[in-house]
Amino acid sequence: MEKSTSTNTSPIPSDMMTWVAMGIALCIGYLIKQLVEMLTSPLYEIPGPPTWSPFGQVSTIMKEPPGDSYIKWSEQYGGILRYVFPIYHQKVALIDPDYIKHVLVTNCTKYKKPEEGKKFLLPAIGEGLVLLEGQKHAKARKIINPAFKHSKIKELVPIFHRFAQALVEYWQSRIDNCGGQEAILEVHEDLSRVTLDIICKSAFDYECNALEDPTNEASVAFAKVLGGLDFDWTFFIPFYNYLPTPGNLKTKRVLSLCHNTINRVIKERLEKETLDEEKCLLDILLSLRDEDNNTGFTETELKDHIMTFMAAGHETTSVAIAWTLYALAGKPEIQNKARQEIYKALHQCDNITWDILDGLTYLDSVVKESLRLYSPVPVTFREALADDMIGDYFIPKGTAVTLLPPHRTRSRNYKKALSHYEAFALFKAYCFTYIVFIMITDGKSRCKADFKPV
Repeated sequence: MEKSTSTNTSPIPSDMMTWVAMGIALCIGYLIKQLVEMLTSPLYEIPGPPTWSPFGQVSTIMKEPPGDSYIKWSEQYGGILRYVFPIYHQKVALIDPDYIKHVLVTNCTKYKKPEEGKKFLLPAIGEGLVLLEGQKHAKARKIINPAFKHSKIKELVPIFHRFAQALVEYWQSRIDNCGGQEAILEVHEDLSRVTLDIICKSAFDYECNALEDPTNEASVAFAKVLGGLDFDWTFFIPFYNYLPTPGNLKTKRVLSLCHNTINRVIKERLEKETLDEEKCLLDILLSLRDEDNNTGFTETELKDHIMTFMAAGHETTSVAIAWTLYALAGKPEIQNKARQEIYKALHQCDNITWDILDGLTYLDSVVKESLRLYSPVPVTFREALADDMIGDYFIPKGTAVTLLPPHRTRSRNYKKALSHYEAFALFKAYCFTYIVFIMITDGKSRCKADFKPV
């Protein structure tokens, strides 16, 4: 006897189909609206890589090393170009020095740091100098200025020396334990760990012990936060950071550990009636007062400024040193000249001082040239606060602008095929040309820092 089977398939309700159709129609309508706005925008007059995809060039930009896409495009489209982000959202990239100066210096009041960047950084570093704008930035900068005087920075040199020596000894032990075989050193990883030790000690007198014990909880947390929180496609999803995903929960845990560690040290410092000496940046910040009302920073402001200082100085420094060593490895004659200068300066001195560092003029040029060719901060961003003209192109209010100051000096307009220290042909004795070298945060919010070789 044959069994008959029947499949119970319920038709999709017509009401649901109507809603689905309406949803699809709305999406298509929105895409068409965005596309029309892109095609009719004044920004569309700016040359740039073509695309009809609603996602634009975002996948290309995120797949390649930071800044590389813009540099490749600039070879075809010039020092100002247009590119597209989701959804048909046009942005402008500036590579030409004159255009960058226009935004960061000449017309800096017409541009601000974009809100989307603040959204990404704010949970990690708080409202420090990097994220403050306008009068708040000016007020905080005025109070903080004394903390970055040469006399204050000089006092931190022994900290740099101590941990640099520890790194040398660590590398030497790795080489000695290879039994005469070739030693392979994870240079950037080790530099990241030692700079974490330096930044924690000099920022708030905290022994992180990242070089000796990279697996300890504090080292892992600070390395995660200061090395850069994960940036991927989820950044473009509204409110995604508030969802209890494993990644978000992990980020909250490491941020909480970092902030609690700094807050604990701040409270310990505040409980002391007087400080015997200023051992770190935190001690200096505690002594600073607003000239107008004689008030100091709140605990939250202290934490935010410390986190900002650490974020600005940790990974950027380790990356800059790693690229410098990489570049020197390809130019042994420059490497030898720099080494000879160091040997001569340290021949009769056991401890490194600021004056010794200040006298290493050739090495200083080496570091600056490395920063120019291989910037640890490859891009920075601004948003137009008002209509403007950059070159021959109209920039409407609200336009997102990407700037690539360090990379611009690789441009054909300044020197052909600048790479691997070919620009050292421009050197004459110990001279260094600053004509096309401008730090990435030039302008009213310029970074209060300087690179010194240790």
